[in-house]
Amino acid sequence: MKATLYDFLRKRTSPSVRRCLKRQKWFNSVLEAVFGNTAYSKSYYQSVEDLELASVPVIATWVRNELGPQNVLDVGCGPGHFIAALVKEGINVLGVDISAAAMEAVRHKNLPFMQHDLTNEYPLPLIDGRKWDLVTSFEVAEHLRPEFADNYLDKLCAVADRVMLTAAEPDANIGPGLYHYNEQKNDYWIQKMARRGFEYSSTSVLARDEFEKNGVISYLAKPMVFDRKRT
Repeated sequence: MKATLYDFLRKRTSPSVRRCLKRQKWFNSVLEAVFGNTAYSKSYYQSVEDLELASVPVIATWVRNELGPQNVLDVGCGPGHFIAALVKEGINVLGVDISAAAMEAVRHKNLPFMQHDLTNEYPLPLIDGRKWDLVTSFEVAEHLRPEFADNYLDKLCAVADRVMLTAAEPDANIGPGLYHYNEQKNDYWIQKMARRGFEYSSTSVLARDEFEKNGVISYLAKPMVFDRKRT
């Protein structure tokens, strides 16, 4: 019911009005109190997929060619368009998200999905009792309140030795996005990962060059790739 109501309201407000509302300090908290995770709705994910659909095949091909994983866990997979691109590259995947609308969209694509809350104490799933070759998490970190940032990273690091993520940075011109509680410069995440024994990989620069050259949408074109330090 809440998801239907939110979609109704969202479709009847213009992007400029929504941007104006999101600039108000009270907006995200009020929206969350009223709608919770149902604000990640069918129309919200359709907008995300429309924006990113041309970008995810570029990212997936780069992941296959440069990182070479056989299996990938995508944390905060949204409607599943990225994991669908990975599957086309012959990679085994699992999508994880908290949203019921995400679950519906991913399962509609006949892709595997697991619902998971990144703010709780439960671990992310392993694959057949072992670590994933790669964990990806695009534009998820900023959606968690700062007090959950460490829990989020702990979960990612526990299930893979290689992590690839993007995270929205502060932009005074655009303002914060929907439920963006923790927009930070990349160094914030790099330092936190270093404390967990993960090095910022030089492949991040290669990815950024490749993605920019091939027209990947700006916020996905700035990945951070981390590898666990060998002891």
